[in-house]
Amino acid sequence: VGDNFVAGPHDLAADAERTFTLEATSPGGQATQLSHRVTRDVTGPALAFTAPAADAVVDTSSIDVTGTASDLHLDRVTVNGRTASLGAGTFQVESLALAEGENVLRARAEDLAGNATEVERTVVLDTRAPELAITDPARGTVTGEAPYTFSGTVADPHLDRVEVAGQAATLTGDRWSISVALAEGDNEIVVEAFDTLGHRGTASVDVEFQSDAPSVHIDEPAEGFVTSSSPIDVSGTVDAEATVTVNGEAAVVTDGTFTATDLALFEGQNRLLARATD
Repeated sequence: VGDNFVAGPHDLAADAERTFTLEATSPGGQATQLSHRVTRDVTGPALAFTAPAADAVVDTSSIDVTGTASDLHLDRVTVNGRTASLGAGTFQVESLALAEGENVLRARAEDLAGNATEVERTVVLDTRAPELAITDPARGTVTGEAPYTFSGTVADPHLDRVEVAGQAATLTGDRWSISVALAEGDNEIVVEAFDTLGHRGTASVDVEFQSDAPSVHIDEPAEGFVTSSSPIDVSGTVDAEATVTVNGEAAVVTDGTFTATDLALFEGQNRLLARATD
């Protein structure tokens, strides 16, 4: 039609190349030939991460992301919207920013035909030290018990260990405990918590050990007890000749046990301090 022509349609095999030979002949019998190559591409690029490792835990706020990408007609690769630099079958994005916690890396490769492939990988940023607390004994405790069992709570998604002076504590869920020898007089006990990345959290408490001090122990409620009631009763054991107060309130002592009744609690964590005096 005029200077234009149309031929076909012609079948093209998937992911294959076909060359058409075009021939134009004039009324006088003169002919001209032209080869025209067409490729049908229906397959997306092959795409994979090489770094960071799947579910990697890192403590740097940005990372380099690398991987492999191959396609005869590869156009571009992006990671979380950032354009990657391309090498011989590889891609790289430098200094990709991470947020604290879990991050999803999404790589997308596109070829010139518009086919696309997407892959995902999760990486975790952890820059925080473990959160550590000592719940027993209370600060200012005077005890005649040695060794003394210290206990508390710890929180970290990648916790490695809790220790005192290099001695490992026992871990049960988010709680820890450890028996520590005390010297006569004042003792400052420093507890350390480490995560798998080497971050360190600390907590300390001052305890006075008097070898001739009466022994006292709270049995009820148990350490970590959760209740919706207030007030509550507190009971435990004590040397028979001692007098006992709990949070400053006098307790009744009978045959080596004590009970303090109607102790008011406030919302949240409450610390109970039993003090025995001989």
